[in-house]
Amino acid sequence: MEWNQFEEANIENPEITIDSLTQGFFEASKKLIRMSIKELSDSERIMSPLSTTFQYELIMYSEYVSEYKFIVLLIGYNVTIYPVVLNVDSEILKEILPDKRISSRYTFNLDTEEELIQFCNSIFKTNKFVNTVSGLMKIARKKSET
Repeated sequence: MEWNQFEEANIENPEITIDSLTQGFFEASKKLIRMSIKELSDSERIMSPLSTTFQYELIMYSEYVSEYKFIVLLIGYNVTIYPVVLNVDSEILKEILPDKRISSRYTFNLDTEEELIQFCNSIFKTNKFVNTVSGLMKIARKKSET
């Protein structure tokens, strides 16, 4: 059999896409809060609500408030990359999808990189996200001064 030449998928890995969306957040939070994407360990993946091979979490945290972190979302995918599976805080989802009945963290698929970008941008505009940032900034500012 003669094989055609294979090419890599012409898309960015989802964790890199999300990381690029968070660029500038540290400065926007007056250098008090960071957001970073972290790969889940084997033990974390076992406890994860996602059933994908590759799993990451987008976390918000402050160096000044070590006892707190906010998991903005969990994202997972398999070797085909898309669709991705997301698990998002219910309060955030209630704002983005007000017609859906959501009682706890919620898991769903996004089929394309564009859908992922649009959805993440929607998360960053929700009241829950904005209020979490502003509250954490207030606490971090106070702790940074002591």
